[in-house]
Amino acid sequence: MANVPKSTSPQIFHWYANFKKRAGLHMPENSSFGGGVAQNNPEVEDLKEKLLLLQKHYVILEKKEEYAKSTLIESQSKWTLFSRDILNIAKELLQTMEAF
Repeated sequence: MANVPKSTSPQIFHWYANFKKRAGLHMPENSSFGGGVAQNNPEVEDLKEKLLLLQKHYVILEKKEEYAKSTLIESQSKWTLFSRDILNIAKELLQTMEAF
């Protein structure tokens, strides 16, 4: 088994540090994971903008989902009342026909 020099960290640590920085999680610059992406990197800024857009879109979709749920519940309530009314009318009609 070959020994890895202590001054070099495995590549996966650098990948992980990059991932954490892109995800907006802060890792100290002097950590054992090494330096990495600068704070004013255009790619990072672009990803932050995309994240904000996605978050706004997510909020809009949540509001639409809530509206759809409430509309569905209201519609189901109306259909239930309508069905109950039809059933009552049918019962009255049956009782009227049996009376003759």
